Amino acid sequence: ETPLLRPPLVSQDKIQHNVLDNKKVINDVGYGWQPEIATDCSSFRPCFRAPHSCPKTCRDHPLSKAPSVPSNWVPDVTMIHRMAQDDSIDFPPPLSDEFCEKMSVDGGKQNDENQAALSAIGLTVSSYTSVSATRVLCMVYTMKDAHATKIRAIRETWGPRCDGFLAFSTESDPRIPAISIPHDGPESYENMWQKVRSIWKFVHNHYLDDFDYFF
Repeated sequence: ETPLLRPPLVSQDKIQHNVLDNKKVINDVGYGWQPEIATDCSSFRPCFRAPHSCPKTCRDHPLSKAPSVPSNWVPDVTMIHRMAQDDSIDFPPPLSDEFCEKMSVDGGKQNDENQAALSAIGLTVSSYTSVSATRVLCMVYTMKDAHATKIRAIRETWGPRCDGFLAFSTESDPRIPAISIPHDGPESYENMWQKVRSIWKFVHNHYLDDFDYFF
């Protein structure tokens, strides 16, 4: 029997739009997708200065238009966790070796306070492993404008270590995955309670039996 091979990482402009499954999810739309790391500077160090001399965000260009999803779409929240365990793709993507060097808050090569703090507590990095323990669904609430920056950072760092990950946002994007769900009242910070209420209702309806803990 021929094994099923996952596709390699694809750029945001070459993502394949798979057939929609109106019953539950879009099958693997976004599996293996990774936007390119882009910077117009030869070094990331100037990016830590405010204001910095590099244009744009110094690392991430805005994402291309997200694939459309049906109104009854339910994201596959295990996607990025499965990607991190897939040896056929390089995810999370490797960062520049420059980030392994000492780097101060302004990008200098001395006085790395973050490194000192991490060394003091003895923090170590472990490999991605699969264990049969408590299943955790990690969730964040965000806005479309943060997809290419804050949400991308989560997606490439601690997000894949969760058994499931989902961003609730003002725009759906199955590549992240992120979903926009309806809620009572206006789209405003003052109406946060209604948005959170809708989030928990959505989680209860679709993921209650799939996870043990919801964070």
